Amino acid sequence: MSVRWDLFSSRRRLSLSEFSQGIDTYESLVEKFNANKIIPPENLEVLFKSLRENKNKDQKKTDSKTPAPPKKTRARRSSPAKKSEPAKKQKTSSSSPAKKKYFRKVVKKDE
Repeated sequence: MSVRWDLFSSRRRLSLSEFSQGIDTYESLVEKFNANKIIPPENLEVLFKSLRENKNKDQKKTDSKTPAPPKKTRARRSSPAKKSEPAKKQKTSSSSPAKKKYFRKVVKKDE
């Protein structure tokens, strides 16, 4: 059972240019329609010619364009404030031992 092109294209969301991508001749396009069991539109030959003309114009436009210059990256902004340095350990007095002993102050009550 064959399906009409307008129904097929609306279901698959395809345009004729997308369907005929990679095809160079009208006969091969008709073969592709027959292989997929699709009834082609009545004005297929006219549409195919206009697609080929547009494709040739697009190729000429892209060939004549010069390549774009490479993009420049912005330099990273440095912060105005200085970065903090880690805190330095203070040396204890030489008379005290290396490790301090726990000392609890005892308050005497008057009796």
